[in-house]
Amino acid sequence: GYTAKVDYEAIKSAKEAIKIPLIANGDINSQNAGEIFKLTNADALMIGRASIGKPWVFYEIKTGKSVDKETKKQIILCHFDEMIKYYGNHATAIFHKHLHEYSKGHENAANFRESINHINSPEIMRDEICKFF
Repeated sequence: GYTAKVDYEAIKSAKEAIKIPLIANGDINSQNAGEIFKLTNADALMIGRASIGKPWVFYEIKTGKSVDKETKKQIILCHFDEMIKYYGNHATAIFHKHLHEYSKGHENAANFRESINHINSPEIMRDEICKFF
């Protein structure tokens, strides 16, 4: 819900005024990270909301390469499997919110989100993840 514009010039001014490392933060994603890094001359970037539903954003920023659909699916499945290992079958209910974020921007995402909300079986959930992604 944050709507204010980030003042990257202020971050740049702060960096010029201090001798300690400075980390730039605010509306940074894989499309603008390089530009913000150059503009602010920050020592590092802090990624926040851009990683929600897109944990591969760190790889994309670091390499400048996009992650393909199959890799994204494997990351999502790995996340799900690790949740199952930790929480047992209850992970299926917890994972709904993660799938809501992962599915944003995909075709038929609303239908997918509605259908997975009613799944309690890890096996069925895994099948649905494989089909959708």
